[in-house]
Amino acid sequence: MAECLETLSALGGRAERLRVTGGGAKSPFWLQMVADVTNKECVTMEADEGPAFGAAILAGVGLGVWPDIVAATKAVVRENRSVLPGGSDYSEAYRRYKALYPALKDWVGVNYTIK
Repeated sequence: MAECLETLSALGGRAERLRVTGGGAKSPFWLQMVADVTNKECVTMEADEGPAFGAAILAGVGLGVWPDIVAATKAVVRENRSVLPGGSDYSEAYRRYKALYPALKDWVGVNYTIK
């Protein structure tokens, strides 16, 4: 996640907060770790179906239930709870991850370089 945010930043984008779904969103430890590693507020969603929920929203727009995606998401997407960064320092673990990744990338079948 931190690496994705670094890439986003390098491309000129930014994220003020992160919406977190899936299994990790159910774990208080995981949410706190993501908030600490990324130094971003993490927000869980009321509807945790993720891709299926998004597909249903898009279908609703396509069927004319809402005029556009912005109106649809305003109507049905609800945030649940928020976790703020707590100050735990994961910088050493992240540094080790970035140092190990080039040696392991072929083993996991991914072929790109972290800079």
